[in-house]
Amino acid sequence: MRTKGKIASWNDEKGYGFISPMKGDARVFAHIKTFANRSRRPAVGDVVTYSMSTDARGRPCAKGVAIAGIPKSVKPRRSSNALPS
Repeated sequence: MRTKGKIASWNDEKGYGFISPMKGDARVFAHIKTFANRSRRPAVGDVVTYSMSTDARGRPCAKGVAIAGIPKSVKPRRSSNALPS
């Protein structure tokens, strides 16, 4: 289930921050590696969607984070019609 929230704090040098869920629940940790599209760095106030997960220590964290309005990056497909020379 996807949850909607806003970036409440972000430390760009360290690549992590916290998301405040729109429902008013406790803030959730988010690492830059969990963002679906990294063409733009997250900023405080960005609206995001994410899935809840837990880290290795069992603490809640966000995964599959997507900034609202920013399309997920799409990798170009290799053409199957191209024949080797």
